[in-house]
Amino acid sequence: MNVWDILDFAETVDIEDVREVISRQISYNMAISEEGMQGNYGANIGRVLSQTYGVSDVATRAKAAAAGSDARMSGCELPVVINSGSGNQGITVSVPVVIYAQELGVSNDKLYRALVLSNLIAIHQKAGIGRLSAYCGAVSAGAAAGAGMGCGLQTRRSSGS
Repeated sequence: MNVWDILDFAETVDIEDVREVISRQISYNMAISEEGMQGNYGANIGRVLSQTYGVSDVATRAKAAAAGSDARMSGCELPVVINSGSGNQGITVSVPVVIYAQELGVSNDKLYRALVLSNLIAIHQKAGIGRLSAYCGAVSAGAAAGAGMGCGLQTRRSSGS
């Protein structure tokens, strides 16, 4: 696949075919990010960002999603839906996209399509790297989330989904 094929797939996939896994990703990954904001985990990145910059800005709220990774890496036992073999990448490809979708008030179907795009772009980027590398997956996961927010929440087609 190439990026255009992934984008086309994300825009045309039958939502029922992905609903279960994407719903679980939203539920699990948002829950651990919220737990990370409430608890005292790691560097408390989410809380520090929120206290420093406030929560009125959607970009700050999306960055504060790192609280899920803080919680996960500090022993929180809540489950996550992974991407490319990594829980932190799974959080990164999903939570910021969900936060932006909530801010924009998009439909669930559009959110699911954006998450399909984000997940597949991250996997596509990692496909040529191999299972073990010095490459930091947060870079590809962050770029994939950007694709999900930019292209996925504002698709090329004018359909209402």
